[in-house]
Amino acid sequence: SASSQRRLGTWDRFIIPLPFTRGILLWGEPILVARDADENQARRAIEEAMNAQADRADRMMGVEPVSPA
Repeated sequence: SASSQRRLGTWDRFIIPLPFTRGILLWGEPILVARDADENQARRAIEEAMNAQADRADRMMGVEPVSPA
């Protein structure tokens, strides 16, 4: 996330940090998926973890988190 940014209207709501802005990169614990895991459950778990990290980064930068489409 970045404190000053342009958010594109694309499916992933990609951000473009504006010049001279502050930014943050976060990463979490590895997400392990069993070989025999249900595909939908695994996808949902990964998506939820990524959305949680994005929301956390936005809050740390003082930016309103964007809900997934």
